[in-house]
Amino acid sequence: MYIPEIDRYAPEFLRQWIPPKWQRRLYPPGRRVIKIARHRSTGNRFAVNVCETNGRILYFDGTNEDEELAYLTENIRSGHVFFDVGASVGLYSIAAARLGARVFAFEPSSETCRLLRNNISLNGVSNVRVEEIALGERSGTGTLHNNRESGLTSLIDTGRGKIVSRQPVGIISLDEYTLSQGIDRIDTLK
Repeated sequence: MYIPEIDRYAPEFLRQWIPPKWQRRLYPPGRRVIKIARHRSTGNRFAVNVCETNGRILYFDGTNEDEELAYLTENIRSGHVFFDVGASVGLYSIAAARLGARVFAFEPSSETCRLLRNNISLNGVSNVRVEEIALGERSGTGTLHNNRESGLTSLIDTGRGKIVSRQPVGIISLDEYTLSQGIDRIDTLK
């Protein structure tokens, strides 16, 4: 199926008017098409897979999880320690970093972690430490169930969405991680 380059025909300010049904036809679920999206309220830019629901929303609407980001803006201060568990593409990590927090972003999915690292670089923030590992009750190893919708990826098969692959991952407990890094407090944990 031929998919036209939407960027060429629909500038950023017009994308929001493309109906969701057409968005899904242009970028059907299960494929991997990476586009650069700009979050309307923060101005941060993100490489996202527009074939996933959250990526499509961010790319076409320029919004995603605005209430939660507003909470961060009101509560994160320079010097705070922010843990982003399941950091995904870095929506919260980058917002917290721009507010001056010391950010620890945990993303065990290797594919999503590549996007996270790219997005940190794309936004020019340097106070984010990326850990390609899962946080869990106990340290050890586990199996990550990678979902077609990366937001549904989990250490357990939840029965939601469609599992497309499984990946062995390291797991570290929160206590062990903070002790090993000399962290004596976490101001915000997402």
